[in-house]
Amino acid sequence: MRSPSILDPLGNATHTALSFNLVGEDVLISGAGPIGTMAVAIARHVGARHIVITDVKPVSAGAGAQTGCLAGD
Repeated sequence: MRSPSILDPLGNATHTALSFNLVGEDVLISGAGPIGTMAVAIARHVGARHIVITDVKPVSAGAGAQTGCLAGD
């Protein structure tokens, strides 16, 4: 029963991303883990203009960049 385990990070990402009006805004997401990468998708869906994701691990930031946002390490 592994599918419910994805709902916790998705709920955290959704709550955080939808706490602000992101339409046309630039967004910085710190952390390219499960919550950060889900937040990228949500921010893009609600209309964020530019999305940058950062992480202390270059591999994680690179994985976050695969979601279509800019990556910084």
